[in-house]
Amino acid sequence: GRFKTVTEAILRLRNTLGGSVGPNENQTDQISYDEYHAVDNINLYSGDKKMQVAIGGFDVDGRISIVSSNAYPFDLLAVVRVVSMGG
Repeated sequence: GRFKTVTEAILRLRNTLGGSVGPNENQTDQISYDEYHAVDNINLYSGDKKMQVAIGGFDVDGRISIVSSNAYPFDLLAVVRVVSMGG
């Protein structure tokens, strides 16, 4: 019941490319796959990605939006949220 905001999210992904994370569907940031900077040789990513979440305000839910609108596979296994209490 305390007010909180999500500041970071750790996503556990399997065979994934694309997607974005943010405090709501209208305010998301692309997941960066720095390991695959060559466009010719696209590989699917498996592992953990740590994302900074833009401040969306404090509420009692502490939710984030994870969106994938690309034609690439997106397999999300787990989400760990880092929250700040206050508000």
